Amino acid sequence: MVTQKCEKLIQHEKKFLADKIEEAKKLPITNHMFPSVFSAMTLDGNPYIGVNYQPEGTQIGHKFHFDHGVGIHKNNDAEVLWIA
Repeated sequence: MVTQKCEKLIQHEKKFLADKIEEAKKLPITNHMFPSVFSAMTLDGNPYIGVNYQPEGTQIGHKFHFDHGVGIHKNNDAEVLWIA
């Protein structure tokens, strides 16, 4: 069962994701790099949704390195949610 507060949070996240997709749609395709929207978890456990570029051929669900800015450790903490 989803509480009303949780439902509001879910709706907020859906709106935030939709806004990020609209932001990415406005970006040009450059040098075979395509605008994309991705999600990741920050080191403090909070979800993060961002816009970046991914190489041609990248598929939704592709996982890639997310730079947490705390040193040199490789990870695949980010996942593509949408790509142009």
